[in-house]
Amino acid sequence: MTKLRRPLSEHEAVRTIIEMLGLPEAARQAARHPRTVNSWSEADRAARAGAMPFGAALRLDRAYVAAGGAAPPIGCFYMTELRASCAASFYTAAAHAELAARAAIEAGQATAACLIAYSGSRNARALLDAERETEQAITALGTELFDIRRQLVAEGVERSW
Repeated sequence: MTKLRRPLSEHEAVRTIIEMLGLPEAARQAARHPRTVNSWSEADRAARAGAMPFGAALRLDRAYVAAGGAAPPIGCFYMTELRASCAASFYTAAAHAELAARAAIEAGQATAACLIAYSGSRNARALLDAERETEQAITALGTELFDIRRQLVAEGVERSW
């Protein structure tokens, strides 16, 4: 059975790496037992496995990128978390609007690039452009999502999931 993981979480990042590398290789890269690495990808088991060491996270991300992954999943998660936590002290309403606008622009550019890539020509350059634009959209949308979550926490709003 597939476990549900919170999107843009450390657990989802590790699962992405395991899916790309395979569990044995991910465990080798992390210098940990496969069960430990697998536990890092599951929120309900991660605490028992212990915190993922920074060096292991770096090695996993490097191996993911070396295997053809576009962006290091754990690094992207940490960067987004750091951005969201640091931003809490100085974001204004205009900054929130700018984040939302950036996310909308990037999503539109990604959609356009995908439509071009999947049109009749289907050339490699168009696919690479679509990949790049989609990555940029995911980053912008992830930043916006964490900003929304930070605001919900600040306002004491409970989530239902």
